[in-house]
Amino acid sequence: MGAQNGKQVRNFENLSQSDARRVEETFKNHGAQKGKLDLHHFQRAFPSLGAFSELLFERISDEHDRIHCADLLQVCNDAYGSYDEQAQNLIKVFGDEFAQIARRVADFYCAAHHLASSESSKLAEHFEHTNRYPLDRLDKYLVAAPLFAKLSKCAFSRILAVDEPPRILPKLAGETRLMSKADLMVLNAQMMMDQQNRWQLLFASALMGSSFAQMVKRINREGPCIVVIQSKSDHVFGFYASDGFQSGPLYHGNETCFLFELDRHIRIFNSTGRVDKYAYLNFQQQSMPNGMGIGGAGDVWPLFIREDYGTGICQNGSVAFDACFVAKEKEFAIKNMEVWRIGEKPVIIGADGEVVKSEKSIIDKDPEARAILEMSGKKMHSEAYREPAPLLDDEDEFQK
Repeated sequence: MGAQNGKQVRNFENLSQSDARRVEETFKNHGAQKGKLDLHHFQRAFPSLGAFSELLFERISDEHDRIHCADLLQVCNDAYGSYDEQAQNLIKVFGDEFAQIARRVADFYCAAHHLASSESSKLAEHFEHTNRYPLDRLDKYLVAAPLFAKLSKCAFSRILAVDEPPRILPKLAGETRLMSKADLMVLNAQMMMDQQNRWQLLFASALMGSSFAQMVKRINREGPCIVVIQSKSDHVFGFYASDGFQSGPLYHGNETCFLFELDRHIRIFNSTGRVDKYAYLNFQQQSMPNGMGIGGAGDVWPLFIREDYGTGICQNGSVAFDACFVAKEKEFAIKNMEVWRIGEKPVIIGADGEVVKSEKSIIDKDPEARAILEMSGKKMHSEAYREPAPLLDDEDEFQK
């Protein structure tokens, strides 16, 4: 059994008086005796908890199989406390091993939002794969993994009848055929806070045809983009271009660019900072690579789509990003492709009245994002404003 109900006065510093009063009234309205409920009445009092109510009851009820209102308020209070308090609360409520905690956090959120069990499994596996900390340093993972921290609060927000943490799933202007809800959550969590509200579909081969020229027309100068590809081998992968695409011989973007896989598991591959070349888009040139790619040059790319659109190349082991082989084959054929703008289209007016774009580094754009990335083990290399990087002639820089 879980916590005991002492006589001391509780101080719920992270809850408003109205939040605490609402829970107390719910207990009273369901026949609480001395602020306690049995399992049956607890489940009737908080039906939105679903199957999680049994686990929560088991973890914090007393030796007489009663759950105390004060104990329930305490776990809700700690869910909104410091990272250390949140970590201890997760262990208290969700389990004694991280795999168990990750599974239960994902299960509750997905069940509450009527998502398939496959979505829950994908999320839980992602959390397990990305957690590098022992259980006694779970607070560090909460800092490094904002999505996990947000999902872990959802059960407690149901108890308190307050809004869930925002920006878990982006609002899609368009329909995706290539990404699951779990994929969207994980990818969205990698973005800047002001980019997490809305994604706009710019190009979808299933709707607009397999035309490179059509794609360029729709994505050029549209702002930060996610590119998602399904190969004819049925692998799903892609990359994030932090500053989007500008057709021409220059690279654009910064250290927040990343590659990803979205097959059975979700994998994110961050930039290493060793090669300062990111998103590239060019076509109908004789001396330059024609196509769209990231982190490469010539024939050496971690991911590149040729101008003829139907095929692409993938290098195993690029120095520009964490070790990855996202397409699982050196030459791939495209089955489906989507390009999404992340956040609002940036519009910056220069002194001459022309639309220009900012090339600030990540530290200038979002210092909080920098801190989170560095806590998760990702070294940031930029400290100032930076011009777009020119195309390199030497492919050796991109090879290990």
